[in-house]
Amino acid sequence: MSRLLPVSVVLSVLWLAGCQTAPTKPDAAQEFGARDRIEAGDYRAAGAEYERLATENRGLRDYYKLLAAEAWREEAALDDVARLLGDIKRKKLDAGQNLRFDLLEAEIALSKQQATRASTLLAVEDARIPAEVRERWLELQARAFETEGRYLDAARTRLRLIDLLAAAEQREARGELLQKIASQKPERLRADLRPLAADDGLRPWLERALRASGEAPARAPIAPTEAVGTMLAGGDGQMRREGFKPVRKLALLLPVSGEYAAAGKVILDGVMSMHYQLAAADSVQVYDAGGTRRSALDAYRRALADGVDAVLGPVERDQVDAILEAGEGDVPLLTLNHPEPKTIAAQASFRFGLMPEEEAAAAAERFVADGARRIAVFGTNEDWSERAMAAFDAQLQAGGGVISGRRMLRDSDIDFAEALAALIGRSGEAPEQRKADGIFIALRPSTARLLVPQLRAAGFGDLPMLATSHVYGGTAQTLADKDLDGLVFLDGPWTHGAVVGLPLRDELAAELASAQASPRLFAFGLDAYQLLPYLDTLRAKPGRYIDGASGQLLSDRFGRIRRLPLLYRFVEGQAQPATALRLVTEPAATP
Repeated sequence: MSRLLPVSVVLSVLWLAGCQTAPTKPDAAQEFGARDRIEAGDYRAAGAEYERLATENRGLRDYYKLLAAEAWREEAALDDVARLLGDIKRKKLDAGQNLRFDLLEAEIALSKQQATRASTLLAVEDARIPAEVRERWLELQARAFETEGRYLDAARTRLRLIDLLAAAEQREARGELLQKIASQKPERLRADLRPLAADDGLRPWLERALRASGEAPARAPIAPTEAVGTMLAGGDGQMRREGFKPVRKLALLLPVSGEYAAAGKVILDGVMSMHYQLAAADSVQVYDAGGTRRSALDAYRRALADGVDAVLGPVERDQVDAILEAGEGDVPLLTLNHPEPKTIAAQASFRFGLMPEEEAAAAAERFVADGARRIAVFGTNEDWSERAMAAFDAQLQAGGGVISGRRMLRDSDIDFAEALAALIGRSGEAPEQRKADGIFIALRPSTARLLVPQLRAAGFGDLPMLATSHVYGGTAQTLADKDLDGLVFLDGPWTHGAVVGLPLRDELAAELASAQASPRLFAFGLDAYQLLPYLDTLRAKPGRYIDGASGQLLSDRFGRIRRLPLLYRFVEGQAQPATALRLVTEPAATP
């Protein structure tokens, strides 16, 4: 990722500096020939011309040799650069020209793999670096760090460099940085990620690199501290919600047609239900995202052309990628999915999604908090289950735990005795002899209803059992779910009852079939809309949260919305709120 200042600009800066300090002032007319060649991209000819001027102008000899060296550098003729630098008397240069001399020396040192010497030459206080050469200085610093094998320092430097680039150049530079980080081995990425603070600018890059390698990174902890939206008196005496920033025109990028149109309709119903209650936007316009990357990008561009003030959507991951990769528009964007690992989201965007990884990571944190460190894992080969198990493993390891064993179950499996013995232990064994002190389940209801009774029958019913929301169908099935009694799972509260400040599910279900048939997706739409006016507050103050329909909603400083689901336990076939994993720590359920 070589970022070089245009040589015409560089030489103009040097000419101005030379006017002030050289024994004889440069004659601009003399330089026209060389500067014309610079503008034409003929750096070789420009270098030769500046060398001629150095010969003919004794008082400006060193000045012109420096200009010649700069021109030869653009030709990658570092031997000529070294020849010229060796013939320059530094005392004839001013401070700015000496700095450029050192930059050239550092570049030559790097060409010879002399990283230590390059780093010494580049060790200049930030405040002393003129804006005209800052890009080049940072680029050389990054290269020096890379040569020394200090990829984290190099990455930090390149992040600073990216901030200086024009928007059109940032996409390529960000992609190259991710590629450099992703070239590291996963074990090194994991080790380097572990000590990084939650707000460290490198964290999302290392996380993306790990995901691109097929591994799930552990998420940085963010503890909810205070809810947003406190009513405060304004200067006019009117009460307003703290942090609440409504928008004038809101665009919804949803699949109105195509394969995901049904899901788009459910989310739309949720968004509009919240709109009628919260009124965070003056108007809402739906744009059909269709089913392709192109259709979503076209819809996004139409929305921008219509002058919208914020965008919610799209939903499909590849469509999210298309819009984030395009890097167009400067209005707030809340995508309703997370991008692929290879995609670098712009800082101005926010990302929100119903991801199994969130529930799995929360499950691991719960086990660690409960004192369970050795966890047996049961899942399937479905994509969502595999993603959940990977995220659970990463988060558990980050908390000092370990997977005692993992078993992938099939729909045809009905006898789990062998699996239980391999992952947990034999029936009747003393607790201290068991291989596991907790059980994580990433299964659908039908399989879980076979597994849980066998866990109890084998004498493992005292172990904390925790599952993702997939174990609950979203509506009460009391008779069938009695087989799940004792199992705790993570879920959003709106699926199970009223949430303060949100429309009631039962009331909405009477009018909208989607609220009854797809409660979690409907809740997702409710949350997407109520996040909208608080996005800036949530990002600026990690720990502030919204009590959402799908859980407590927070944001890290990178715009990634974190969802913290709540605990529910099956008691007599019904899902009831829980406060802990182990039943013995809670009051007995009311019959």
